[in-house]
Amino acid sequence: MTLYMFLELPKINLKKQQGMTLIEVLVAATILFSFLVVMTQVMGTASISSDQAEKNITITLNMPFIVDEIENNINAGKFSSKGELAMAEVSYQWRASPQMRHSIWQSPLQTNTKKRYVSLYNVELDVSYKTLQKTFSYVEVVSEK
Repeated sequence: MTLYMFLELPKINLKKQQGMTLIEVLVAATILFSFLVVMTQVMGTASISSDQAEKNITITLNMPFIVDEIENNINAGKFSSKGELAMAEVSYQWRASPQMRHSIWQSPLQTNTKKRYVSLYNVELDVSYKTLQKTFSYVEVVSEK
């Protein structure tokens, strides 16, 4: 390309732009606010899910203590009660109803001739923590002595 050809090229307007136009600002603001609304909804949902998970975990972690207490009460002949685990703020109420009684097989070589029995109890357990309430049902096996 010669100098003459270079000078004959169309002139490009290289005027400096002083900033963004009003339309560009409005489009950018709309995109930003849309993103913020979506993120707020996502964070709100995550917070609710986290709170629900915390309640479920608290109940699950305290279930062994509650079941042990119920087993001890059934062995003592008590078939309904209410209770509360003060440290965890978990409250519970349970009822047990006898389902069936079976004799335990004993070896003919055993010297003790007294028959032993096991009893099955149907246990209904209502557990609550904060605003979460759950109901459980299970069978408890108790060996009669």
